[in-house]
Amino acid sequence: AGGGPRPTIAANALRTLTNPYLWILAGTFFLLDVNRYGFVNWMPAFLDAQGIGDAGPLLANFKKAMTLCIHPLAGSAGAILAGWASDRFFGGRRAPVMVVLLALLGIFSILFPYLDPTKTWLVVLVVAAVGFCTYGPHILMVGHAAQDFGRKSGAAGASGFIDALGYVGATLAGWGAGRLIKSQGYEITFVTFGSAAFLAA
Repeated sequence: AGGGPRPTIAANALRTLTNPYLWILAGTFFLLDVNRYGFVNWMPAFLDAQGIGDAGPLLANFKKAMTLCIHPLAGSAGAILAGWASDRFFGGRRAPVMVVLLALLGIFSILFPYLDPTKTWLVVLVVAAVGFCTYGPHILMVGHAAQDFGRKSGAAGASGFIDALGYVGATLAGWGAGRLIKSQGYEITFVTFGSAAFLAA
């Protein structure tokens, strides 16, 4: 009642594609997903390459379960706290929280391949920090910030546009990172994931 005609799909698409803030946000999400899917895709293989299975099947399975589960579990806490912090300390501004978390993600990502794999507690701690710093910016970008910049009528289109560029980053983290691992090794590859996070910040 009384709201005027709703924008057409074409009008919403045009508004999304001509919004420079959404392009910045989508580019940032692309870089974040390079890091995010880099860890999801390649952390298990890296841990195997580091000899995590040499400790015996039971301990090896425990270590692998701890490292693989802690990434999304810590990420859930990061997503909740990132949203709370942006409202509580920055008046609803998302960028400051994203910048801090992305910069920390870059640091922890670069440290990860140089950890002593026999120190399970340290590996788990760093993986938890990576997950925490990944999913906080993730939820802010595809949720809160997409609504902020896309407005009520264009929020879904903005979120879809941001997410689409993220999947391009995910593709690079799969196929592209596989080629990089073969040519340069895991250390350079994880440094590349960390560099993507710094660039995103």
